[in-house]
Amino acid sequence: MRQRRTLRRAVAFTLVELLVVIGIIALLIAILLPALSRAREQAKLVKCLSVLHGMGQAAQLHAAEHRGYMPIAGMQAILISPESLSDASRKKYVWFRDENNPERTVGKDGYTPAPLSAALGFYMNLNPDLSSRKDLQAWLQQDWVIRYFTCPSDNNPPTQGSSIAATSGYPGPFELMSYAFNEAALGRRGDRPDRCPMGNTARIRRPAEVFLFCDGVRGARPEHAYGIFELADDWTLYDYWSVAGLPSSATVKFDYTRHRKKMNVAFFDGHAETVNLPDLPLSKGSHGDFDRIGVSKGIYQ
Repeated sequence: MRQRRTLRRAVAFTLVELLVVIGIIALLIAILLPALSRAREQAKLVKCLSVLHGMGQAAQLHAAEHRGYMPIAGMQAILISPESLSDASRKKYVWFRDENNPERTVGKDGYTPAPLSAALGFYMNLNPDLSSRKDLQAWLQQDWVIRYFTCPSDNNPPTQGSSIAATSGYPGPFELMSYAFNEAALGRRGDRPDRCPMGNTARIRRPAEVFLFCDGVRGARPEHAYGIFELADDWTLYDYWSVAGLPSSATVKFDYTRHRKKMNVAFFDGHAETVNLPDLPLSKGSHGDFDRIGVSKGIYQ
């Protein structure tokens, strides 16, 4: 009996030994937690990139079925109708029946271009309801639709906006998304429609360099994402942001915390990649990858 008690005492842990073990475990947790956080953020970045790539592919499918036109988007300096957008036969864009369209005449259904979420969702197996403005608005406000077009790392408060609107004050249906678009390529200028591609892929001469969609901070209305009116020939994203975009509260903001100073971008040729944001302040820091990302690059030649 005495020998058994001695053995039992020998295998017991002392208080010091327990504290050492607990300290080692705490140290390992402290080492592993940042790595797990980075891995989780990397997974979110990859998921966001996948969504943007899917949006780009949907835009390509839209162009394939609509005479080479991607969805039109942005602020239109006109009343919006098939005739005003040179699409009387409704073959260039996805349209929905809109009882609120100011161009509607007695006895006819009014038509408005579908907002990006719906125009792209049509080719992403999301089945948007285009039968009326009311039905389309109900589809856009479903939680699963909003989640689909929301970056998993986007912590900005959701602010409603419309990806297509007329300067007459007529907005398209409200939608929520974490992504900005290139209005220089997808938009239409009222007094110079010949100068703006309006989504025509044939006008994009450098599709591998001109961006289509990118991460954008919610809070600015999406139709103001990229001003089309003052763009110079061959502007890059850095040219746009440093000259036209940064001073204006209406333009898109870039989120430096969402992907740890990185941003996902989809290009007109269908590829998507993660790029580096410029250092701040812009006048003194690195340009990141913005110098090689075109906004109007080659479009207006």
